[in-house]
Amino acid sequence: MKKIIALGILLLVVIAFSVFWYFSPGTTSSIAGANSIAVIEEPVIGNVKQSLIIRGKNVDNPVLLFVHGGPGMSTFPFMKEQFKGLEDLFTICYWEQRGAGKSYSKEIPPESMTLDQLTSDGVEVSRYLKKKFGKEKIYVMGHSWGSLLASFMIHDHPELYHAYIGIGQIADQYLSEQRSYAFVLAEARKRNDQQALDELKKLKLPAPTASGQEWFDYFWIQRKMVLRFGGGRYGVARKNSDLYKPIFICKEYTMADKIYYQTGLTFSLVHLCHYMIIKNPASLLTEQKVPVYIMQGRHDQQTNFDVAKDYFDHLQAPLKKFYAFEHSAHLPHLEEFDTFRKILREDVIGERE
Repeated sequence: MKKIIALGILLLVVIAFSVFWYFSPGTTSSIAGANSIAVIEEPVIGNVKQSLIIRGKNVDNPVLLFVHGGPGMSTFPFMKEQFKGLEDLFTICYWEQRGAGKSYSKEIPPESMTLDQLTSDGVEVSRYLKKKFGKEKIYVMGHSWGSLLASFMIHDHPELYHAYIGIGQIADQYLSEQRSYAFVLAEARKRNDQQALDELKKLKLPAPTASGQEWFDYFWIQRKMVLRFGGGRYGVARKNSDLYKPIFICKEYTMADKIYYQTGLTFSLVHLCHYMIIKNPASLLTEQKVPVYIMQGRHDQQTNFDVAKDYFDHLQAPLKKFYAFEHSAHLPHLEEFDTFRKILREDVIGERE
C-alpha cells in the first residue's frame, strides 16, 4: 500500500512538473503577417542583461515602450491578452526592468537599484528601440511606479519621445498613502473586519524619510487590504495569490523566471519603493516638454485620483489631457480597456497624425 501511495505521489509530481514545463518555454507566440514581430530580446542595458518582449502586427507602426509598476512587478503576464488588442496600433515593447521578472538575476549589484539607474536604463532601452525600428521618436507609457520612472525619462530626454501616457500616475505619493490608509481603515470599520482592524492598529504609516525596508514592510500588509477592499481593481476583492495563475501560464517566462518572480519583486521593492515617496513629481517635475496624457481610475486607492488630478492641473506641457475612468481603480488600462484603446487610437496617435 505504501508503495502504491509513493508511486501515486511520484506520478502527481511528474505530471505537475510536465505541466509547469509545458507552460514555460520562454518564447512568445507568433503574429500572422509578413511585417509583424513577436520576439524576446535580451540586450545589455546599463551593464545588466534585460529582457524586452516585443510584439506588433506591423513594424511600420509607432513604437510604444511600456514601463511596468511595482517597483519590480512585471505586469506582462496579467495584461498580455488584453494588450493584444493594441498590436494593430503599435509595436509594443514590454521592458522587464532591472531586477524584475525576466530581468532578475542574483548577480545584479544592489547598489545599482536606484531611480537614477533605472531612469538611465529606460532611456537606453528607448534609444535601442529607436535604432532597431528606425524611428525618430517613440511613445512611452508608464503605470504606477512606471509612471514615476517614465516621467523622469521624458523630463531628462524629451527628444526621444512623441508623447507620454501615464496610468495610475504617481505625484505626491505620501499624500496618496495617507489617503490609502484612511480608505482601508474606513472599509475595515464599515465591514466590521476585526482582523484588518487589529492589523491596522499595529501598522503605522512610515515617515517620508523612512528606508526602503520600512516602506516594504508597510506595503506588504497595507496593499493586501487595498486589494481585498476593491481599491486595486474596482469593486473586486482580490488576494495576492490571484496573481499566481497568470504568471504560471505565461509562456514567455521560463521555469526559472517563474520561480524567481517573487524574489525579484521583493529585491526591487526593498531597494526602490522609497523613491516613490521621496521623489515627488509635484515638486520636481512641474514642466514637461512632450505631450502628456494621464489616465486615472476614479476609485484608485494606490495612486489617489485627486492627487494625480492636482498634479496634472499644475503641470506645464505643450499639450496635456486628463482622462477619468469612472469604473476603474488602479488598472484603468485593463478594467476599461475599450475606452483606453479608443483614447490611444483617436487622441494619442490621432493628434500626432
